[in-house]
Amino acid sequence: METEQSNYLSRLVKGVTMVLVSCFLNVFVLELIIRQDPKAGTAITFFQFLTIAAEGLITNTVFPPLSSFSFSEIHLRPRKIPIKTYLIMVLMFWSQSVANNAALGFNISVPLHMLFRSGALLSTCVLGYFFFKKNYSPLKILSVFVVSAGVLVATFASGGHAAKSKSPEDEQNIIQWFIGVALLTYALFVSSMLGLYQSSTLESYKNRIRESNLDLAKDSNEAPSNREREDPNNVDKECLFW
Repeated sequence: METEQSNYLSRLVKGVTMVLVSCFLNVFVLELIIRQDPKAGTAITFFQFLTIAAEGLITNTVFPPLSSFSFSEIHLRPRKIPIKTYLIMVLMFWSQSVANNAALGFNISVPLHMLFRSGALLSTCVLGYFFFKKNYSPLKILSVFVVSAGVLVATFASGGHAAKSKSPEDEQNIIQWFIGVALLTYALFVSSMLGLYQSSTLESYKNRIRESNLDLAKDSNEAPSNREREDPNNVDKECLFW
């Protein structure tokens, strides 16, 4: 028992450490890129999509056994979700990615760029309540407003120094700053809508797979075999690729 707990804690520490280190490196490299070229948002978006597509292609491709390998037998896993649904997701993901990266070219600092995304809590709650019939406890709502208030204060503080000056150059900077904030706000709501839509879609199709597995079990009066049974978590991998 102690060995299992020790292994669990070890894996937990490794997982958390890898996530934190990856996040820190991501922000560090992003800031280096933006310092060299504030308009590098298009290139960042391109390589972001290229990396996701390449990783998804590997996990969603079915390869035949080495003993009977044939290139003609290599194929993609059958889709569980209609392509129309994926087109909607991709459009939202592309839109918010382009807006997020483009905002960095409008006097938006990397720390503010990272902090602004915390405002997704408020946009997610608003969109979830009005479009997905979700309910939130008073404590969650209070927490969201506290975080959002902090984001709002930090946002205006970052642009306050430019607003105090009347020089033409600084007036141009504050206009660009407002454009950057507008892009971040747009990306914030699109990102929240994407998360809610994706979560709702995945859960719906996972439930269909679970129900299908149960029907197979009832028909055969036993648990479905590994060949018949589908893993609902495969929908996540499919969705990441498409």
